[in-house]
Amino acid sequence: MTDKELQQKEPKINILYVDDESDLLMIAKIFLERTGTYRVDTLTSAKKALESSLLHTYDAIVSDFLMPGMDGIEFLKEVRKQSEDIPFILFTGRGREEIVIEAINNGADFYIQKGGDPQSQFAELSHKISQAVRRRQAEEELQIHLEKLTSLNDALQASEQKFRSIIETSPDMIWDTDLSGTFLYMSHRSTEILGYSPEEMVGTSVLSYLPSEDAEQVKTHLIEGISRGAGLVSFDITAIHKDGSHRVLNIRSYIQLDSDGNHIGFRGVTTDVTDRFNFLKSLHESEEKFRFLTEVIQDIVYMCDNQGIITHISPQISRYGYTPEEVISRPITDFILQEDLPDVMADLEKTLTTRVPTMTLFQIVDKAGNLHWVEDNGAIVVDSSGTVTGISGTIRDVTERKRLEEAVMESENKYLRLTENAQDLIYRMSIPDGRFEYVNQASLPLTGYTPEEFYADPDIVRRLLAPSGKEFFHTKSEVFKKQEYSLTSEFKIIDRAGTLRWFNHRKSIVTDENDTIVALEGIITDVTRQKTTENELRRNERRFLAASLNNRTAIWEVNGQGNITFISNAIEDILGFGPEEIVGKFYFYEFFNYQEKEKLIPSAMEIVRSQEPFRNFISVCTHKSGFPVIIKTSGTPVFDDDGTLSGFCGIIQDITEEKEAERRIVESEARYRKLTRQLNLMTGITRHDILNKITVIKASISLLESEATGDLQHQYLELINNSIKKIKTEIEFTRVFEELGQNPIWVSPDAILSQDSIPDSVTFTVDVQGVYVFADPMLEKVFLNLLDNSLRHGQRVTEIRIHAYESGSHLIIVWEDNGVGIPVGDKEQIFERGFGKNTGLGLFLVREILSLTGISIKETGEEGIGARFEIHVPKGGYRFGSSTNWSGHGKPV
Repeated sequence: MTDKELQQKEPKINILYVDDESDLLMIAKIFLERTGTYRVDTLTSAKKALESSLLHTYDAIVSDFLMPGMDGIEFLKEVRKQSEDIPFILFTGRGREEIVIEAINNGADFYIQKGGDPQSQFAELSHKISQAVRRRQAEEELQIHLEKLTSLNDALQASEQKFRSIIETSPDMIWDTDLSGTFLYMSHRSTEILGYSPEEMVGTSVLSYLPSEDAEQVKTHLIEGISRGAGLVSFDITAIHKDGSHRVLNIRSYIQLDSDGNHIGFRGVTTDVTDRFNFLKSLHESEEKFRFLTEVIQDIVYMCDNQGIITHISPQISRYGYTPEEVISRPITDFILQEDLPDVMADLEKTLTTRVPTMTLFQIVDKAGNLHWVEDNGAIVVDSSGTVTGISGTIRDVTERKRLEEAVMESENKYLRLTENAQDLIYRMSIPDGRFEYVNQASLPLTGYTPEEFYADPDIVRRLLAPSGKEFFHTKSEVFKKQEYSLTSEFKIIDRAGTLRWFNHRKSIVTDENDTIVALEGIITDVTRQKTTENELRRNERRFLAASLNNRTAIWEVNGQGNITFISNAIEDILGFGPEEIVGKFYFYEFFNYQEKEKLIPSAMEIVRSQEPFRNFISVCTHKSGFPVIIKTSGTPVFDDDGTLSGFCGIIQDITEEKEAERRIVESEARYRKLTRQLNLMTGITRHDILNKITVIKASISLLESEATGDLQHQYLELINNSIKKIKTEIEFTRVFEELGQNPIWVSPDAILSQDSIPDSVTFTVDVQGVYVFADPMLEKVFLNLLDNSLRHGQRVTEIRIHAYESGSHLIIVWEDNGVGIPVGDKEQIFERGFGKNTGLGLFLVREILSLTGISIKETGEEGIGARFEIHVPKGGYRFGSSTNWSGHGKPV
């Protein structure tokens, strides 16, 4: 057989190689496994190796030193904690002396430094692995051999001590005597049984330790033993202990013969049976006491054989009209109600077969035919061989207890019916295990779970609790330990259908006689509708409060006589009068503007007479300072329980600014009409200008055809080109003007410019979210022209920001960049038509578009720092949406 065939038959060496270099792991695996001697597993971290359940199965471990997470030395230490035997080789590129020393000190078998010729390096690694494994196997074989030698030596010693141990460990005295009864040998148990050491007893007569009457009995046994010959003799005697007390001993002995068959003495074993003797004595006394007790206790004591025939019964049977003599020898079934016989016979059979005492409740019939409830507690009777010979037990009359139980049961059933029909969830939970002992049927409509599901899985409660109620159960145990608990609480659940419910929880704690909490009982009421109503009331209260604090809305109440009984503080911001100056007045009539009073009072009285809710009653009142205030009043009638009108309540809103905005819109429409007329005029003028430019072009062409050559021809062509450009500008200007004058709309600057229109080199920030401006639909042109201005003329613009803030009665929208800025002398000229390097229309159109709705613009930046355009929107021309991040008057958005 070749070496290769031998290698294939030998079991392979299992290697674990750990290195964070996966390529090196693969190369090492190839080099080692191609020898046919190894099977190599690889891992890239020591932590993964330690987590592997196969770590202890490897014949050797090879590990790198420097690895992330855990280096080779730490890995070695952890491996040695699990196994001191597995070979460990450190295979690393670090060759410092201190690392080598630390590796060897921590149990490494070899230390191999990486580098050099791979063939030689892995051959050395293979050699070291083989050497380490063989060395460890040799150590194991030597250990096994040593253990075998030790086992043989132990067996020899055990053989020598076997019989000595039997004697020394025996609880009995083992002894030898001659034919006269003199002790020749005594085991050490004599000290425990009689108080004498073996040395004290050897050479003395057995008779010297016995009372006179027992000494005579032993003499007889000695004489009979000699004449009787071989055979074991056993008898009990009383011996005198060294302390003077008596011990009852059982002696078992036989005659000893020499090699010729002659009698030479006795050998025997003596057992201390004092405890057994005393037990038998106590048993006899107990039987006497039992007999006495059966005659005096109230319960009936009985005994039956295996067939149920009564063999004994105490005199207490007489309370049922029988004498013991009339009952003994009769089947016990003669006295049991026929309906209860199957259960009684089943329990009787169960006691006989399982030998486990059984408690049975049944009814018996007395001699007069009356029924009595009794409780039988029976247990088996066995003879000395362990065979069951019958049943013995006591019969207790529980008729009165049964009557009380039935009364309690009826009461429980009555309350159970009440709880089962209750709409509230009623429960009892044991503490500390948290299992439900009772849950009524209301659990299903309230939670979606049946009582049976609560019994099977108490954790349903935790799953039902809404997130805000989890803390209730989290702290429950600690609260119960400290006995710091509230008898009423409220919490939220999410029922099986996913509906949020509010529960009111009323509970009581049940304690035992040691004041330890053993149960929790409670009633859970669904208060979802109540909580919803309460929440709605709170929301209304918050709305009422918010509205009453709003400086533009006042809340009022009047009684049935029309006298103002309440007005919120906001009225002072609206009319200048404090609540104390208005309460008690007859409606608001005296605050009506004198010019409007005659028209307003009849309308107001008609509203009162209608006793119907009203909205948007517009009136003009006079402010305390004398100027007119336009207010909008809405209200609803309030009725008593009997339907009688008891007054009105409602709100007052200052809409002066809204009316002013409407006025401005009307003015804007007038401006639109004017602009239209101007547009028509502009169109005519533009048409005239274009005709002039065309005349220049035609004349220039004619000159070119007839006269122009060289430089003069170039000059005419330049003139033609400039005229064409001007025509194009005039046409563009006309097109833009034609788009002006549409109906203004509410526009959000935030939605006009998208990030896509901004070059990647510019950081564009918009801080006007939620701001809306009443402007021409061409407002987009405004911001596009501002963007074009920043990018075209700012030269170095990298940041553009739009933001806004309120100032006085205006909203200021700011466009600013970080370009070169605009010279002071050009700040107004840039808005004039024709100014600038290009068309000269951009900022001119910006101002024209904004002016259509009363909005103005000016440039306020600093030259060298950047351009800054401020767009001033008048009051009524702007508003804030619900998503605005507006932070207050005079503050940026």
